[in-house]
Amino acid sequence: MFYFVCAAAVLAEEHGQSLEQVRGVWTVLPHTSYLLGYRRHKTNEVTKGVSMSAVAFRTQELLPNPLDLAEELIQNREWLCDRPIEEELVAEVQSSWCNYRIWFTWQADLGVVIFSCAYDTKIPEKQRAKIFPLLAKVNEKMWMGHFDLGSEDGLIMFRHAMLLRGGQGATPEQMEDLLDIAITECNRFYPAFQSVLWGGNSTEEALEIALLDTVGEA
Repeated sequence: MFYFVCAAAVLAEEHGQSLEQVRGVWTVLPHTSYLLGYRRHKTNEVTKGVSMSAVAFRTQELLPNPLDLAEELIQNREWLCDRPIEEELVAEVQSSWCNYRIWFTWQADLGVVIFSCAYDTKIPEKQRAKIFPLLAKVNEKMWMGHFDLGSEDGLIMFRHAMLLRGGQGATPEQMEDLLDIAITECNRFYPAFQSVLWGGNSTEEALEIALLDTVGEA
């Protein structure tokens, strides 16, 4: 379950504005801390001599909810899914390795889809140090999205943020590509993660396993 973190009150106090005026600028998710930092920088730059009402990124011009497309796609694939609220979608996918838990979150005021696809295996805290060097190497090979390890739940997950502001909204093809790429990459690197955690392989050996498998399938 996602938990929203709102720093709008601080921003409002800094610029002498009401909470309602700035709430659309500063509501972000913990899973997108890099967007939080970007929005802080962007807000500081734009607000020099400009009223906060003009910096609200035209939140009244909201895009269509892309989770409607994602939900239809997931239902067509007959995957288990749940839509607890309009801005969140959760699904479960069974792969050849393990089950994957998928999350979509739609931030309408920012025009961004937050996406993650996690392995269903939690990494014990004493084992987590083994995985960090491999995560760094794996992310060097990624052309879209990245893998990280949840500090609280110990889940390895693929993550990506899709920025839609300024366009006409997401397309079915974009949502399909996002799902397919995430699952492909999770399948690709699962043996590497497992070989480091439980097989005693080095980071280099594990990465070689993943890359050799990819070449073999090509």
